[in-house]
Amino acid sequence: MELNVTAFDGLDTAGITWVDENDVTTPDTTEVPNVISSPQSPGLPMYMYAILTVYAIIFFVGGLGNIATIVAFALEPKLRVKPSDLIILALAVADAYICVIESPLTFQRKLIGSWILGYVFCRIRYIMLHACLNAGIN
Repeated sequence: MELNVTAFDGLDTAGITWVDENDVTTPDTTEVPNVISSPQSPGLPMYMYAILTVYAIIFFVGGLGNIATIVAFALEPKLRVKPSDLIILALAVADAYICVIESPLTFQRKLIGSWILGYVFCRIRYIMLHACLNAGIN
């Protein structure tokens, strides 16, 4: 048996299923619903504007703050002296990934309702997300 993890949102494990080695298929991403212009929903629901605002704040404030921390570490040698400073740098790199890359991907997933970036990128996202989350916890 082989583990087949389908596209998921965040830490949701509902997409994990066991499949036979001879029956491994990749998810079909050819049909993507267009929520913005579909006849069923003429525009975005009001709660999506609130979610978009929160994601935009996380993207800009968190991204700029963490990138500024990384640049400060790169330019100032005194910040790289103590081991605790390197922990702060590792946290800044992990948080910058979460804010700048993961937040827009998660919002895209919530907006459209499906993963449109393909099977391989879904796997890469999964690995990077958990690596950065573990860097922040450990």
